[in-house]
Amino acid sequence: MKLSLAKTVLIATLSLHLAPSIADQTPKQQHVTTMSEHAIARTIRAQLNAFKARRFDLAYIHASESIQSRFPDKHSFRRMIENGYEVLLDPISIRFDGLDSRFQSAVYRIKLISHDGQHWLALYPMIVTKQGTWKINGCRLRPLTGKLI
Repeated sequence: MKLSLAKTVLIATLSLHLAPSIADQTPKQQHVTTMSEHAIARTIRAQLNAFKARRFDLAYIHASESIQSRFPDKHSFRRMIENGYEVLLDPISIRFDGLDSRFQSAVYRIKLISHDGQHWLALYPMIVTKQGTWKINGCRLRPLTGKLI
């Protein structure tokens, strides 16, 4: 009986572990592959690292053409970040949570903790360029409640 139960637990565990990456996607979301998801995370991480180093010129290159048209130089881009997105400059904690399945396009979820202890959810809409690189097409910050992220 124990062997049968062990096999059942093993099969159930493997099924739960492997299935969500495919089963939770809608047909429109399936174009974002695991490879793309890693590329998206690298793009966001590179911009956050540039913010931390106060290299707004490097952070700016990860922004989409749409964002760059609204903020036509690194100085206006820097002012926008410093005056509304300061948590992105040097959070004490960052957790990459992957693509948000509620959206039909690629929107990446990140949880952050700022130096004042506030927890934040950052939603990053992403677009892919004609050259195949991912660019950040905005960021929506929402305060979270609770102690754990």
